Amino acid sequence: MRNGVTLADLRKETLIEAGFSTDAGHSVYSSERINQLINRTQRRLGITYDWPNMEFEEEVTVAADTQFVNLPTDINFTMIDTVDVSYGDDWIPVTHGIGSHERSVYNSTQRALPIMRWEIEAPGNTQFEVWPIASTAQTLLFSGNKSFVVMTKDTDVCVLDADVIVMNVAALILGRDQKADAQIMLAQADELARTIIKRQGSTKTTDVNLGRRKGRNLRPGIDYIPSGFV
Repeated sequence: MRNGVTLADLRKETLIEAGFSTDAGHSVYSSERINQLINRTQRRLGITYDWPNMEFEEEVTVAADTQFVNLPTDINFTMIDTVDVSYGDDWIPVTHGIGSHERSVYNSTQRALPIMRWEIEAPGNTQFEVWPIASTAQTLLFSGNKSFVVMTKDTDVCVLDADVIVMNVAALILGRDQKADAQIMLAQADELARTIIKRQGSTKTTDVNLGRRKGRNLRPGIDYIPSGFV
């Protein structure tokens, strides 16, 4: 995968693919405008496809008698797939969502083990609540996809494949100019993304589910070859 390419190079490659001059002042697309398209495209691609290099697992300690916990700054709550709690020798799934039924079973003055549910706290979405409140410290394991840092400096680098990003942005520009090859480039970018992910061994097929474990849905042409095809 061709990641780690600088924002300056991504911008230059985009102009070339879209048929514009790379000389300053010769393009109707300013650096700021192309930077925005590149960053937005990388974020969209990160959600659209399941990139194995963007997966994360991070342990968070919940102190005893603690109801609200700060979410690590490097975890975006929208990209969390599963949460598990260490209990005994096992990791036990923790379900997302705390409602009136749960609060009737254990209120904020009661303590129990293990933590069975969690929920993001608004506004801000920087803290999460646990239920029930534990009498001893517990360890939660958050799993999901990493959040994206906006590329602002020319030396900042992409974390996804540069060719996929560039072709998607160029296709967007060509499409706005009603160029016929926009769809061809978009199809090539999609094929390249799927090929890269297949080679990296990805088997995930769904997006964020906030606490529900994901099953594996085999994809024809990616995870297996349909019958009748050679």
